[in-house]
Amino acid sequence: MSVVLSRTLFRSALPLVALLLGSPAVAAPQPLNLTGVAQYDGWGNFNATTMPGYGTYPGASAWSSGSLGSNLAGSGDAVLNRIAGSGSSGPYVASSTIYFAGAGTLSVTDASPVANLKTVVFQIDLGPGSGSGFTAEPTLTYNGITAGPTPRKLELDGGIGALDPDGNPATTTTLLYQWDLTGITGITSYGVQWSNTQHTQLYAMRLDQSDTVTAVPEPAALAPLLLGTVALLRRRSRNSRPAAL
Repeated sequence: MSVVLSRTLFRSALPLVALLLGSPAVAAPQPLNLTGVAQYDGWGNFNATTMPGYGTYPGASAWSSGSLGSNLAGSGDAVLNRIAGSGSSGPYVASSTIYFAGAGTLSVTDASPVANLKTVVFQIDLGPGSGSGFTAEPTLTYNGITAGPTPRKLELDGGIGALDPDGNPATTTTLLYQWDLTGITGITSYGVQWSNTQHTQLYAMRLDQSDTVTAVPEPAALAPLLLGTVALLRRRSRNSRPAAL
């Protein structure tokens, strides 16, 4: 099932939030409260200076530093890998994102999942290069080769990311994919793989897993919440202005 929030609604509301808060409102992977024994891995804060060895423009070279371990606080031991570029270019760690100078493929893998794994949730925050930003959406495999079931997909559209080449704020999209692995036993490793189009930028990724299945809530309720926040901020802004002399 796919849920797509109104682009008009979010794109009209988020610039106001950014203006009132004094900083961009960026869509981002959301913390999840999965029940049971759960584990989390997160990737973000990409920076070529502090993360050397993960390619340079045009991204044709392999990542000489190998896998990129999950680097956000509280992460486990899953890793991010560059699987392939396209022709003479591909994805590499740029100044603040993973940038696709050409279409390419990445994956996240976990060689030591929680025992009796029953659900995997993958979130990705991206600025699409063209179309949806994907040439192939995320798919899951386990124990090296076995294809997982079709995921449940949720889409939250409306963040503001890095400036585009013309100096305009680029929109970002956070997508969530959840795999229900109920009935599958003996999972000793798993991975999620996907391919992005040229000029796509990846801002962050999040991988959650648990030994029980917890359905991630539909995001539709976030729209009224966002608009309520906008109204509250507008009232506070008016109330904080000095009285006219």
